[in-house]
Amino acid sequence: MININEIKSSQVTLALRPGTCLTIKFKNKNIPILNETKYLGIILDKRLTWKPHLQNKRRLANSRLHIFRPLLKSKLNLKTKMPLYNSMIRPVWSYGIQIWGPSKPSNIRPIQSFQNIALHILTGTPWYMTNIQLHNDLKTKCP
Repeated sequence: MININEIKSSQVTLALRPGTCLTIKFKNKNIPILNETKYLGIILDKRLTWKPHLQNKRRLANSRLHIFRPLLKSKLNLKTKMPLYNSMIRPVWSYGIQIWGPSKPSNIRPIQSFQNIALHILTGTPWYMTNIQLHNDLKTKCP
């Protein structure tokens, strides 16, 4: 038997064209129609652009980076810093990448720029070192 919580339920119509959708009732209560909803930690918007999800992930990743910045800027060696980044910061933005990965480049750019900034902080490299060279040296993939 499946139990459904009508308070936590919401309806999002996935469509490219604007239009109205029928109201769904559950236990004589209308399910609210929203432009976006969160499901399994992924924000689904009505056009599946992934922009709200990626903006949220960028905010969360920035706050996580801010927490770990003293450790990442410290004199610890790279062998210690990389597992810290890979276990505490990278999962914030990489969760669900199989779904939002094919999104258009302008939506992915904030995540890519975050990763570039984080890796520059982690390695202590100067700003003029290219991001491609940094990713190649660390053997990391760009999202």
